[in-house]
Amino acid sequence: LAEQAGGAHIPRINIRVVAGKENGEWNAYAKAGVACTYFKPSPERLLALLKAEIADKNRRERTLDKLSKSKVTADTISKVGGIELLVIDEVATYTRPGKPLRDEILEALIELSAVAAGAGILLVLITQYPEVDVLPAALAMNCMTRWAMKVDSATQSNAILGGGASGMGRDSSK
Repeated sequence: LAEQAGGAHIPRINIRVVAGKENGEWNAYAKAGVACTYFKPSPERLLALLKAEIADKNRRERTLDKLSKSKVTADTISKVGGIELLVIDEVATYTRPGKPLRDEILEALIELSAVAAGAGILLVLITQYPEVDVLPAALAMNCMTRWAMKVDSATQSNAILGGGASGMGRDSSK
């Protein structure tokens, strides 16, 4: 296949989807085999998945060390095991105060968001509640790219896009 594509490197990508609600929004990804992991609200399963991703991050970092690399590159993607894309939709289902296993889930998300991208593990966190109690600063500051759809206020917009963003013309409440 690589030869047919002109020698281009085609990395393996594992898409893991954790839905935060019981509807069928993500069902097609599982049915079509696009998502290699898919489940609906289960804090226990999410925590187990996050722990497995942390263990995989550690394994990937040891591989990168042996390759004398600090981060995944086009040449090392296949050597670390491909790309992991973890999508958590409605992350507030797991991270709002009072939710089961909240502290453990947040701790694992903070660890992964801080260093896992360099090892080829990427997080996509989706929420309609961008408050600091849903995405604490220690987690939000490690989100490399932020995308805000319509929110209620400039304060909520700043919670997603960064403090002062609305004052610089990036206000998703408008």
